[in-house]
Amino acid sequence: MLTTSLLTAAAGAANAENTPLQIIAAAGKSVCQSTVRQFGETSQKIELCVSQGDFAHDVYVLKINGDPILKGIDDETAKGIVSTNQGEKISLTCAPQLEEPTQVAPEKIEAMQKLMPALSADEAKKAAISLDAVEVGRLCTAQRGSNSLIDVQVTFH
Repeated sequence: MLTTSLLTAAAGAANAENTPLQIIAAAGKSVCQSTVRQFGETSQKIELCVSQGDFAHDVYVLKINGDPILKGIDDETAKGIVSTNQGEKISLTCAPQLEEPTQVAPEKIEAMQKLMPALSADEAKKAAISLDAVEVGRLCTAQRGSNSLIDVQVTFH
């Protein structure tokens, strides 16, 4: 019984560690989230800040112990950006998360097929869905070599 409780507690702690931190992006403001990571004998504060632009690109900044290490706009971080810090490769990737419509009006499918006659009805439906998809957030992951530095779920409102 005690062993089961300890295993359950350990599994819960492991799952909590894998859960990304949260940022709710705010237009015109810089919002940050941070964690402390232990590397050998030293601990470092890892921080990700997001500045959501008013009709402009969002800017992502990764800081280590308060020093900006990586900075990029949303288009760059979607592909991943890389830098070197103290001889080690640091990377930041913020993968877009899309919300797609669940239904498509038959008129939209027909319109897509008129634009691109080679498309089947199923392909035209998929194309219409992708056109109506809305970016609702990004999952940002920073790494030092193969070690995870920080995972942050950024949500847009």
